[in-house]
Amino acid sequence: MREASAKQRKTLIESNPSLHLSLTRLSVRNLPRTITSKDLKQLAVQGLVGFARDVKDGKRQKLNREELNRGGEDDKRSEADRKSRKKGVVRQAKIVFEGREGAKVEEKSGAGRSRGYGFIEYYTHRSALMGLRWLNGHSVGYQATEQKGKGKMSQEMIAERKKRLIVEFAIENAQVVKRRKEIEEKAREYSYNATAPTADGKRQLSARVTDRGKGGKLDRKRKRDGKDEAPVDEEKDKKAPADDKLAKRQQIIQKKRMARRARKQGA
Repeated sequence: MREASAKQRKTLIESNPSLHLSLTRLSVRNLPRTITSKDLKQLAVQGLVGFARDVKDGKRQKLNREELNRGGEDDKRSEADRKSRKKGVVRQAKIVFEGREGAKVEEKSGAGRSRGYGFIEYYTHRSALMGLRWLNGHSVGYQATEQKGKGKMSQEMIAERKKRLIVEFAIENAQVVKRRKEIEEKAREYSYNATAPTADGKRQLSARVTDRGKGGKLDRKRKRDGKDEAPVDEEKDKKAPADDKLAKRQQIIQKKRMARRARKQGA
């Protein structure tokens, strides 16, 4: 399985220049089908703890200077962001599920079956390297159902089995990673601006939030009026005459009635 995976990965990377090995995302194969994403996340955390314990006991060598510095500035920013947000060391743990027809489905749907592989993403390359070295070849136990006997005398027996994990750095598409980072940066900027403190120490919504973002109500009004830079008086817009609202409502009701009559006549 390891040799076939190595050949397949080499062929993929050589055939597509956009593909590269991730420094923080791991591909985990040969997983028992009973393991969920939550179990995989616990395994990912256990891998860091187990690696540190093995180094302390002298069973493993600690990471050298080149391995610690391989992540560069991205590792430092990710670690600082993780600590500021008070997150764990694992960014994501995901098991791939499939439906009856073989198409991928969400695990939350409950209608899928595990494909036996998944992904673990750490915040830093250092953590990913520690997790890979401890999890690769790690034995995971699971319960399997076996058939004993033949015909009417057959009965199901639950046996304890084990599988050894195959863990490698995952292959990623550079363009997909770039788009994902841009989305994360925009979301982080939006979240920061939405709660940015003012000079008096109070938090207030930014202009981007009060305008309800691109494509929001106020943005659509500006495009319709042809005045993108002119501010819209929201209070004036709220105080529309009651008669106009009532007239619009009557028009809508009348249109629905005419459509209903037309359907009946057509039937």
